[in-house]
Amino acid sequence: MGSPTERKLEPARLGDHIDRLFRAAWALSGSREDAEDLVQETYARVLARPRLIRNEDDLGYLLRALRNTFLNQKRTESRRLRPGPLPEQLDPERRADATCDATSRLSSRCNSARYCGAGSDRNSPRMRISAA
Repeated sequence: MGSPTERKLEPARLGDHIDRLFRAAWALSGSREDAEDLVQETYARVLARPRLIRNEDDLGYLLRALRNTFLNQKRTESRRLRPGPLPEQLDPERRADATCDATSRLSSRCNSARYCGAGSDRNSPRMRISAA
């Protein structure tokens, strides 16, 4: 099977380490609720399939799994799109700037579309043939 120091992780013994995992998760995440979710996700991943543990170190394995789960969650969050604040959520000074920026972007799109002829028939294949 494996070396004599390897053994299967026993699911019944995982509950012995929940307090230490929770404290480590709280230190990583910074909030109690996120720590609870992180510990739960770690246990779900570890229990999903049989694991081989070396040197009788259940806690070390679980802490490493907790850290990897935390890092995977942060990587996933960083790849998600984050919407900016709505104009109602900005302070009045920034709200005016955001409105002007949106208006100028919209007008520049309209102007560039007007000047490049986007949406008009003069760029259609029939017009290009007749112009040539």
